[in-house]
Amino acid sequence: MDLSDLKICDLGNMELGADPAYAEETIKEGIALLPEKAVPIFLGGEHSITPAIVEGLGQRAGALGVLVLDAHLDLREEYGCTRASHACASRRILEKDVLAGYASLGIRSGSREEFVWAGENGISYFTARQVRVEGIDAVLDRAMEKLQCERLYLSIDLDVLDPAYAPAVGNPEPFGLSSWDVKRVIERLAPRLVGLDINELTPAYDRGETALLAARLARDFIAARAKHKIL
Repeated sequence: MDLSDLKICDLGNMELGADPAYAEETIKEGIALLPEKAVPIFLGGEHSITPAIVEGLGQRAGALGVLVLDAHLDLREEYGCTRASHACASRRILEKDVLAGYASLGIRSGSREEFVWAGENGISYFTARQVRVEGIDAVLDRAMEKLQCERLYLSIDLDVLDPAYAPAVGNPEPFGLSSWDVKRVIERLAPRLVGLDINELTPAYDRGETALLAARLARDFIAARAKHKIL
């Protein structure tokens, strides 16, 4: 497939600054300017960008389900004296009124308090070990049963991948998903996605291998949409 035949537009960079409130409003204002049928890919950046993206897309497209690929639960109420930390990303997503369903996949790290809170609040998460034992398709099927929503948003924290595939992340965790696992998730969900983000890339931590993988995942999403003739 030749991607040059497709309608793809780079809208440039968002300067978000250090103020979480300003960053959130900037993201939502940017989403409001998108063409009606556009399906955006957001490249981060910290995982803290995702809650504002979910809210902005939900306000535009209606209630949506969110699947997060992540090594960590990210369910802290606060981290580093702020509620807007990457370690709180999923907790903030769960507070959004536009959320119709939520699940995370690839989990293998979190605090005791996060796991307790997830259990008490019925939060759906699936571990990297489950993917290893059952296979990505079986686990993804179970995650989709929890979401029960036609419109989906996919957030990919690159640390969901095993460091052998993606070493250039801020918080690497061994025994993660393979690049083929993540590719499979993208290919299966592409027709239903209203957008996705790929975040937590730290280019200085390797010689470009992780950035190359991130770019390929974005490319494969575009190709999967085109395959279903929805671009």
